[in-house]
Amino acid sequence: MRPDPTDGAPLWELLDDLLESEAPLEHVLAAASAALGGRVGVLLPDGRSLALGEHGSLRHAPAPADASSYRLPDGTATWVQSPSGPVGDGTLRHLALVARAALTSRTPPVTTVAGQLATLVDLRADPMSRERALRYLHLRADSPVTAVLLVGDEKCAGRVCEGLRERSDLVRHGVVDGIHLCLVHGEVDLEGLDVPTGLRSSISATRPAREAPTAWSEARLALRFALPSRHDHGPYAAREAVLVRSEHLGGYALLASRLNPDDILQVPDVQHLGVLCRELGDTEMLDILEAVAATDSLRKAAQAVHMHHNTVARRVERAEQVLGFPLTEPYGRTRLFLALVLRRLYGSRDLG
Repeated sequence: MRPDPTDGAPLWELLDDLLESEAPLEHVLAAASAALGGRVGVLLPDGRSLALGEHGSLRHAPAPADASSYRLPDGTATWVQSPSGPVGDGTLRHLALVARAALTSRTPPVTTVAGQLATLVDLRADPMSRERALRYLHLRADSPVTAVLLVGDEKCAGRVCEGLRERSDLVRHGVVDGIHLCLVHGEVDLEGLDVPTGLRSSISATRPAREAPTAWSEARLALRFALPSRHDHGPYAAREAVLVRSEHLGGYALLASRLNPDDILQVPDVQHLGVLCRELGDTEMLDILEAVAATDSLRKAAQAVHMHHNTVARRVERAEQVLGFPLTEPYGRTRLFLALVLRRLYGSRDLG
């Protein structure tokens, strides 16, 4: 074993306290990272590597090549990337034992669809619990699945689930973290799928069921960009942001994963949008601005929102006065669209 300068140090007492209090894995990694002054992660027996993201939530993160690591006999391991150099085996082993306890000291096996869905999409779930969830949900590890997420009225969400069942031989539905999750076997044909008024919705890429946590995470990111449906029946224009596909986000996904609400509120364009909405009403002004950003002329924008061209022109003129830049030029439309996206992300901050 490598000599361990932290043997008997307060870090071990801290780890013991975390073990006794049955702290969740996020707390264990955060405390160890603060004490060691470096990045800390855990390797699961199935090969996945987890670490904390910028906002304290668990993320897939490969172990850095220069990290110190220690593996327990069952395959659980911890790694530490410390600027002060290698960490001793004693500390790494102690940390691995506490991390394993955080992973395995869970409630008794759940026997509901919602509970098993929550286990399946949980990055922290141990392999046995995930395998049990797959069996309960009648899925194999390589079964193709798509995550459809819904936020809003329960009955409305149920109607969408029924529409999905008409399109797939297997749909599992449950509420996870306050979000309706429909895990659909195979790809989802959205043609003709109705989303009731007021419901926000998103859809992941189709992935093997073993990658359900990734599908869940990317669908949650897409949900940040979704707007409440304005009508019970489709079709839905792209600017309406109904059933937002994670595959269509491109670089915008980075905004949702990295920006925090305080950062967004510091952007002057977002502040000015707030002024406009308070002055002229959220729904009407945002409808017009979304249409302006999505089309190449005021006439087309007016047609999109079913308003008279002169009415839209007056609203745009007022918006330009408040925002301080022209909205009908290509650069102005791009800047407007970014401001609208940032405002949308701020409004969906509770889903992050």
